[in-house]
Amino acid sequence: MRFAFGNEANRPDEVASTSGVNKKLPFVFTASFVGDEAEEVGRGAVSSTQCPQTPPTSRHDGRVVGLAKAVTPSHVDLQQELALYDRIRRANAACWFEGNARRDALERELKEVMMEETQDLKSSIFSVQEQKDAVEREIRSFVSGEKRARSALMDPLKVDSSGTVRALGSRLREVEEEIHKAKHQKRVEAAKREEERRREQERRRAEEEVERARRAEEERAERAEAERVLQATREAERRRAEAAEAERRAAEAREREERESKVPAGTKMAPGASKWQRTCAAVYEKHKDLAKVIFQASKLERLKLEKPLKKAVNQLSCSRQQIRFVGGNVTSHLSNQHQQGQHLYSYCLVRLGDLIAAQAPGLGAAKQLAFAYAELVAMVSDAGFEDLTFVLFASLHRSCPLAVPGLPKSYEGDLTEIKGYISLLAAVCQRQNPDWCWSYQARFLNHLPATERTALALDAFLQMAGHALHTKFRRQQDKVFACVRQGFVRSLGQAKGSEDVDAVKSRIEKYVDMRVFASAPKDSHIPETDESTHIRC
Repeated sequence: MRFAFGNEANRPDEVASTSGVNKKLPFVFTASFVGDEAEEVGRGAVSSTQCPQTPPTSRHDGRVVGLAKAVTPSHVDLQQELALYDRIRRANAACWFEGNARRDALERELKEVMMEETQDLKSSIFSVQEQKDAVEREIRSFVSGEKRARSALMDPLKVDSSGTVRALGSRLREVEEEIHKAKHQKRVEAAKREEERRREQERRRAEEEVERARRAEEERAERAEAERVLQATREAERRRAEAAEAERRAAEAREREERESKVPAGTKMAPGASKWQRTCAAVYEKHKDLAKVIFQASKLERLKLEKPLKKAVNQLSCSRQQIRFVGGNVTSHLSNQHQQGQHLYSYCLVRLGDLIAAQAPGLGAAKQLAFAYAELVAMVSDAGFEDLTFVLFASLHRSCPLAVPGLPKSYEGDLTEIKGYISLLAAVCQRQNPDWCWSYQARFLNHLPATERTALALDAFLQMAGHALHTKFRRQQDKVFACVRQGFVRSLGQAKGSEDVDAVKSRIEKYVDMRVFASAPKDSHIPETDESTHIRC
């Protein structure tokens, strides 16, 4: 590839200046290809500024380089052509910038050289002109002297006319000096006019530069303003989109809240209790869906997974040593199944919650064992299997609606089982999060009526968790106990029921009036070792 710049001698864009030096037009370059590149262009590359029928040519050195062949280009040829044009465009752009910089530098150097040469030339012209005038004067004086001497020799009678000749010579010299002064004055005036013209050009050039800079500054300001407006518009659109998205999410959250808080028909239940029931049921159903394959498998395969869990649940006793032993076995089994597959782990988690909930009916008379199961659930949950608590709550909710708390219209649950379910629920809640106990009693007292079964459930709950509630909430819990004594118990006295109602009412009154809640339940203490091995579920 060769490039021809605007300073070549045979370029037609040269313009003669008034100073006698050729002035260049703005920088122009052309590109021609030689060898492989010319052949590549000739295979089908057609310039974007030429007609497809005209082969690309180059005027460099008067030679035509490359001929376009009328061949239908293929996909590969088009790609090669595009790549070639990209290289040409990059090379032309680089050459244009380099040529521009070089042209500016050359113009500055040329201007300085021309000024120096002009001064030197003027000095030389003046010096030569003076020398020429001196020589001419000497020649004239010599010629005049020779003529006068010859005339004197030839005509002795005209010797007296030398004065006239001298006067004529002196007049001639004066005229020559005046002519010389006039020429000199013209040269000086021409130099002044040239200097003024140069200064005027420089002034105009400076004004153009100032105007160009002003326009560039205005363009930059306009672009900045447009960019600012565009940015502001985008920011406003983004904020509107975020506001719309936030409103949509809020509407979905409200809809979901209303849907989750919707109380089933025919059931007395707080909206918060309905939402809590659905939350626990969602965790239970999630793991049950993950273990769907195992639930559909044969009984033998399921028994292999359940056997270590059943053994651990049946081995639990009221000693911390045995709780740690059983909890270690359960945690190890869940970890192993989790490593083998999520479906195996989910099946074991669901079955463990169901097995523990299945022990609840017998815990009404063995409250110490209920606290032991609460410790086991807390130990497994703290080991990284926190979904076990929600799975257990979901199992309790299905078995006993009062564990939500809720009271279906036709609910006729066994009193002993109700007491066991609520005892296990209260033990787990006060062990893991006393706030759950507070929510349970508030929903219970605000939405459930005073009946035989609700009274039995409330008595079992307070016997297990009343001390933990009073320890954390103090005065607020005292107000709750007063509400139980003055509101729930009074309403219970008006309810019709068996003799068990009076017994439950008496136990609640005694629990509140004698402040039994001030001390921990007698069965809440779990010794390090189990001395009474007969207490088992």
